[in-house]
Amino acid sequence: ITRLKSNSKTSNMAGLSFLAKKSWHTSNLSNQEKVWVAEQKAAAEEKKTQELQKQIQAEREREEFLKLANAAKGKGGGV
Repeated sequence: ITRLKSNSKTSNMAGLSFLAKKSWHTSNLSNQEKVWVAEQKAAAEEKKTQELQKQIQAEREREEFLKLANAAKGKGGGV
């Protein structure tokens, strides 16, 4: 008698397919959407933070240049 061998991986997957319907499962579409939205929000926040850091750095450089210019102006004014 020949028995048909079932693929154990396939039969396990069929037995566990109900997990995808659980609210906590990672393949649940609403969970994937939540993760995507959170990642997009984090990326936007990171971009905003970097922009603010660039702006602060530019302001510091500008203040330093003004300070140097005023110092040079003060020294050169008496000559």
